[in-house]
Amino acid sequence: MVFKHTKYPNAAKEYIRFMLEVEQYDPWLTATAGYWAHPLNAYSQSAVWSSDPKILPYRDACAMEYWSGYKGPISAASGAVLADYVNVQMFAAVASGEATAEDAAAEAERRAKRTYKQT
Repeated sequence: MVFKHTKYPNAAKEYIRFMLEVEQYDPWLTATAGYWAHPLNAYSQSAVWSSDPKILPYRDACAMEYWSGYKGPISAASGAVLADYVNVQMFAAVASGEATAEDAAAEAERRAKRTYKQT
């Protein structure tokens, strides 16, 4: 986790070790309400995950083995679709009542196809 060109690699490694200790890291994780994904399995037991059932699914985000655009290749287009929040907006449109599931999926497909054609 430390760049090879780091001027003080041992200090950088020590800082990372220190920040990942429960006493330092868990308050940060709790303050973000689970917005950060935890890098260590030990943090799966943090109280933040039981504080609100809506954030529990994010607990295992780093354990997901799939990349953006899976089953397709990793590409600029798959990254652009992720960065443009195509899936997020699709779910938000349905959840807010702005669109039916079918209409939202069709719009997401249109946007993704447009992005893949441009790259």
